[in-house]
Amino acid sequence: MRYEFIDKERSSHAVEKMCLLLGVSRSGYYAYGRRGNGAWRKANEAFWRRLKGLTGPGAARMGARE
Repeated sequence: MRYEFIDKERSSHAVEKMCLLLGVSRSGYYAYGRRGNGAWRKANEAFWRRLKGLTGPGAARMGARE
């Protein structure tokens, strides 16, 4: 999440300063950029899409009486 934020804001702010403020290393950020969407990330995103599909519109009220 932090790396994605840095990626979005890198045109407005220095990567070095954002990494320092967010508590991540620059090397970690650049390694993230080289990795791209790995198998774990794709599986995780697929899991959350499937989970959202299984829950209906009342999921936010889980356990509440109707």
